[in-house]
Amino acid sequence: RDAELIPNRVHRLDVRGGPSPRLPNTVRTTCVTALNHCHSERLISMPTLNSVGGPKVQCQNCSTRCISMKLYCLMLFGLTMTTVSGYRQSAMPFLRRDSHSVRQTYLAWPFKVRNAGPMMTASVQPDSVLQVWREAGMSQRQASTVWAKRPAGRLPTAERQQALVSWMQAHVLDGAEEPARLTFLTLSGAPRLLLRAGRRFPELQRSFEAVRAALGALSPKQLAYSVAHSPSLLLLPPESVHETQRWLRGTAGLSAFELLAVLGAAPELLLARLDDLQAVADLLRERLGIDGGRLRRIVNLAPSTLLTTVDAIEGKLDFLREELGCDEELVAKLVTRNAKLLISPVSVLRERTRWLERALGVSPSETASWLVTQPDFFSVSQRRCVMLLKWLVSKGVSDDEAAMMMREEPQIMTMSMDELDLRASFFFSVINGTPKDLVQAPQALTCDLGRHMMLRHAYCLSHGVAASPAELLLKGNALFCETVAKCTEDELSAFEAEGKHLQFYQGSVL
Repeated sequence: RDAELIPNRVHRLDVRGGPSPRLPNTVRTTCVTALNHCHSERLISMPTLNSVGGPKVQCQNCSTRCISMKLYCLMLFGLTMTTVSGYRQSAMPFLRRDSHSVRQTYLAWPFKVRNAGPMMTASVQPDSVLQVWREAGMSQRQASTVWAKRPAGRLPTAERQQALVSWMQAHVLDGAEEPARLTFLTLSGAPRLLLRAGRRFPELQRSFEAVRAALGALSPKQLAYSVAHSPSLLLLPPESVHETQRWLRGTAGLSAFELLAVLGAAPELLLARLDDLQAVADLLRERLGIDGGRLRRIVNLAPSTLLTTVDAIEGKLDFLREELGCDEELVAKLVTRNAKLLISPVSVLRERTRWLERALGVSPSETASWLVTQPDFFSVSQRRCVMLLKWLVSKGVSDDEAAMMMREEPQIMTMSMDELDLRASFFFSVINGTPKDLVQAPQALTCDLGRHMMLRHAYCLSHGVAASPAELLLKGNALFCETVAKCTEDELSAFEAEGKHLQFYQGSVL
């Protein structure tokens, strides 16, 4: 029962915690060189393993520095090896031989250990398990990949692996067009599922039922692809799923319908730690005052925001505040109006502002004041902005005039094409405006058509007042009534209340 390493004999070993005063001062290692497959053995002392980056010992046979030093740590019916990648001088647990023990626990060594391959037991034959996966539709390469990623420990039998795969393809991946490929993605992405094929299989079924209920907004096909690309969902305890749901409903104020939609759009939220989610919510509340309804809006439109790290969000807020010169109030408005702003890389945001300077002539010093007039800028794609500039040019204005119109009337970016076409048709066909008039009054494309152009044009015609398109589009009813219509605002309001301007255009076609 004394601490000892026996590299040349087969024993059933049990790793127990606790320091031992009797430790070997040498360990037997193996040089594994990829080029010439040199497998020379030599003894190295413990202090050698204390070097930064792991042991780098020159091989005596091939005269190369070993790319990996494999330490014989556990042996069970053959050699089982783990790769030592570092060592700390602290209390080491001792290895105890126990021929009566039927349990093997993995290494609890203080130094950092990377698993170089799980233990193979006599009860699980690789060929039988590989055959199960081949029959499920995997290729030989895919099956070998899953086998290479198998977790440490004793795998359930091939029959139970067959039951696991059959259950996955019949229930979890039901509706998928490529069940074999998705089975490979699931098992290779979460190899620990192989251990659930045994006595913990009912636990796996309960976990899937909880996940399927949480992702109820997804179709069977969408659910299959979501699980295949995030297979760790199947390893979540049902209590963890329910706890995340309660947090989203409580902190973000989501309704039951919104909760299904949010989790359907970002299933990875179920895998996130609640502490990380709470840290993001606290940052938005403390830095920007975003909580309640505004936080609910962000989570509904861009649920991946909660998956962003605090450092990444801080970087975007610093960009808006320091590079663009936005104050805290404007930053909060931009984040609320552009829900995906916090999940966009800073490089993308910086390129958008550079395009603003190149295409519209908005200088960096004017960017913040311009964003006040159009806080939805970052939610409008650059492709749409370019398309709108081309649309303005098609109405007879030059490139520079189109850029000036969009710079002075940025609401054009968020108008639908149907609304823009309707206003342009009324401007050119009814009030006989010209492209030059449109350049002078770009608000014709964004104003309330019924309460501005139609009302004022009908009032002037009914009272014999001649008005140019630019005069009809003066901003403010008080200015229009005083300088153009020569009436009071009450008279214009009474004309509108009677609906005479709507009767005036009844039956007309734009």
